[in-house]
Amino acid sequence: MQMLKRCLLLMLLLICTKSYSQADTRAVLFDYFQNQQYATAIDFLNNKLNADSLNTYLLNSLGYAQYMNEDVLAAWKTFEKTYTLDTNNSTATSYLAAITFTRHDYEKAMYYNTRLTILSPTNAIAYRRIAEVYIIRKLLDSAFAFYQKAYTLASTNTGIVTGYADALLDNGLYERADAILYTTLRKDSGNIPVMKLVVRSALEQKKYDSTVRFADYYMAHADLDVATPLRFAAAYYNLNRFNACYDICNLLLNAGVTTETVFYYAALAQARLKNYALSNSLLDSCLSKAISAKAETYWLLKSDNEERVKKYMPAIANLDTAYYLFKKPVVLYSIGRMYELNGNTQAAKKYYKRYLVLAKPETPEELQVYKYVKKRQAEDAPITKGTN
Repeated sequence: MQMLKRCLLLMLLLICTKSYSQADTRAVLFDYFQNQQYATAIDFLNNKLNADSLNTYLLNSLGYAQYMNEDVLAAWKTFEKTYTLDTNNSTATSYLAAITFTRHDYEKAMYYNTRLTILSPTNAIAYRRIAEVYIIRKLLDSAFAFYQKAYTLASTNTGIVTGYADALLDNGLYERADAILYTTLRKDSGNIPVMKLVVRSALEQKKYDSTVRFADYYMAHADLDVATPLRFAAAYYNLNRFNACYDICNLLLNAGVTTETVFYYAALAQARLKNYALSNSLLDSCLSKAISAKAETYWLLKSDNEERVKKYMPAIANLDTAYYLFKKPVVLYSIGRMYELNGNTQAAKKYYKRYLVLAKPETPEELQVYKYVKKRQAEDAPITKGTN
């Protein structure tokens, strides 16, 4: 009897000691995590795991600390250890479902997210991820089925609403997309991400009045992006509201958004307002955006190739294009030189004179060419020195 009492007391002491130790560990980790001391927490947990390597609580805590410390690959391995020990561990499964998806390992993402829907049937995010994998695989019927399940579980989740609607719009299913989007807007009229898709849907359907319906609110409340304001500009243009179209474009230009499309719509609007000089100026800016700065090099190289096989007129055509696009005076000298090589000295002199008038040499090479041309022109001698 006395021996039995001693055994029970020993067991009680062991249980109390273990419980106290676990409670103490949780308190320490709580402080580390609250103070964002993730590296310290990782060291602490690694020491604990040396003595208790199969403890799923410690493993999950380590995985969390690694994840928050931005060591996602380490966290992935740690949560896989937990999952190997316990396939019903919802914490490990949840992190693995998220990590594999964001790392684009879609085979594993499909597995872990499917597993998560079994462990947690109301986890809408897991259904959304499965839907997105099906979208990537172009299995649209399956994708829409899982998006619908996610939407049914969380119809107010903006990420699910926009993901589902975006997929529908990509496939021309405007009626279904609009039903989801307008239902959300009726509940939350200031939802900017949803509003963006409403505007996209309306413009693609050429419903221009519906497109600009949200323009004033959006421009006043949303962070400035490019796509949605340009959709407003396009709709205003098609509604013959050219001042409104230009105002949107001008706002973007003043904010530093100087893309080709912005200049284009601004130029279109000004042309319809009969401000042709301003329209042409905007079109010049548009052209400068449309033409790659490297294009000049390509035209000059083509000219050099033609010169080497003594095809001077094609060389002149390439140089003429380069000058028209980039307006560099030294190209005029090169055109003159091609004419001279082709035996047309009168045309050559004409281009040399234009070069001397327009040239503003800065580099040593440019100064050398300028001095050479000026000297030879004064001497009225042929000029055949190459610059290409």
